[in-house]
Amino acid sequence: MEKKIILFIAFAVLHLSIVLLNALGINSLTQKTLNKLYLTYCTLSGTDTKYGYFSPNISDDFDVVYTLYKREMVDRKFRLKMKNEECRQRLYTMYNYFYRIEESRDLMARSLAFGVLKNYPDCSKIKIELFLYQLPTTRQYQNKAKAYWELFYSTEFELN
Repeated sequence: MEKKIILFIAFAVLHLSIVLLNALGINSLTQKTLNKLYLTYCTLSGTDTKYGYFSPNISDDFDVVYTLYKREMVDRKFRLKMKNEECRQRLYTMYNYFYRIEESRDLMARSLAFGVLKNYPDCSKIKIELFLYQLPTTRQYQNKAKAYWELFYSTEFELN
């Protein structure tokens, strides 16, 4: 056989082995260097998604709930609604940074709180909660698991 064909078959076997490991839920190997190579390959090839290569990656869905308080009583709970698609995309891009970059969470929450409280000056406190929509993995789905909203981040700010 030609060297190219042998190399192609070897690569295909390696790739399918990694897909199988991910499908079985094995996400790390014992040796540090091998584990780093394995995780890098999984990220680059897309096999580290919840559904492996059987489906495109589904991006995370967010929901941010704002709770406003007047004198320790809940005044209102709401989600920001946008008038057009461009504003909605910008807001979700900001939420994505909120979710992905841990160091930015407090700063993002303060910025969001300040923006909301400008419109409600009579409120004394605001609570911001970021929920993530969790999709089950293929194995969890086979065991009848359902998608659900999970609290990912929560913080409160009080006005003095």
